[in-house]
Amino acid sequence: MKFKKLYLSLPITGCEMQSVVEASEAQNVFERKGYEVINPHDIKRDLTETLNRIPLEIEIMGADLYSISQCDAMILLPGWQNSKGCNLEIRFALDYNIPIYDYQTMKKIIFDSHLKNKARTTVFDSWITQPVHIEEPVLGMPSNN
Repeated sequence: MKFKKLYLSLPITGCEMQSVVEASEAQNVFERKGYEVINPHDIKRDLTETLNRIPLEIEIMGADLYSISQCDAMILLPGWQNSKGCNLEIRFALDYNIPIYDYQTMKKIIFDSHLKNKARTTVFDSWITQPVHIEEPVLGMPSNN
């Protein structure tokens, strides 16, 4: 399957300026390769304009999850392991069979599926922060290493 639309998942809370730069750089990389890229910073900006106020975190996350549902794959940028938002997005992507890739290696991340239900109690369980293994690249992109 050729992926067309990608969602960027990266830590935002507490490091917003750095996150904007990292997301923009990653977006440019993928757009130059012909992908449509959903950047969570654009979602927040659009939601702020639509609501005519600063959206609540839950509103932003709801918009993010909806956007993930419209994508062919999700890309995890560095720092996702320690981000509650990223881990929630991972849980959602896994539940809806949306493939997840590591940005640094461009390889698919496989999580231990028999432990997935643990996330129903907390998104910070170790199964989600420690991928079982990473497969060979399938996005047709070279490694960023």
